[in-house]
Amino acid sequence: MLNCHSMIENMPARPYHEAIEILIAEHPGLRAQMENIYIKSKLIYTGDTNNLSDKLSELNNMLVNFITDIEPHADKEEGALFEALAKLIGREGGPISVMEAEHNTAKKLMRRFQANYGEWINSIDGEKAKLLSGDLMETMNILFDHFTKEEEILFPLAENLLTKAEKDALIPIMASY
Repeated sequence: MLNCHSMIENMPARPYHEAIEILIAEHPGLRAQMENIYIKSKLIYTGDTNNLSDKLSELNNMLVNFITDIEPHADKEEGALFEALAKLIGREGGPISVMEAEHNTAKKLMRRFQANYGEWINSIDGEKAKLLSGDLMETMNILFDHFTKEEEILFPLAENLLTKAEKDALIPIMASY
């Protein structure tokens, strides 16, 4: 098992291999959606309750679109990149376990928002709206931090540890979504 901490010192500068660049290229669009969701959520969370039903409906639609876009991204990471790295550095107690835990937490919070929104939409009040928007603010904060960790640690680690052949093998998976 390789020690990923020692590998961080010798991280390559961009550009990365095509397989990793595919993931990196998806971040700006996803990050823009995350920022819009966060801003809309924060307005509701801090008490902007005018037309609350409409605002939450818009927020739900934004989340549905975001999930449609982020699920394939997460699938590429979980099904390909994480697996390739786990073979080299292990899964437990390192960057892979952190990344997977953050994916799971974000998914859980988004599912909770959707379940509560569906249940509460006809009886929404300021308290419920605060809970809903708080879940999404927390989700987006987790994902903002997650993207930074990927860009600063995970992607450079993958570039440095995976062989060209291993990275080449990821291209069809990354490009298939």
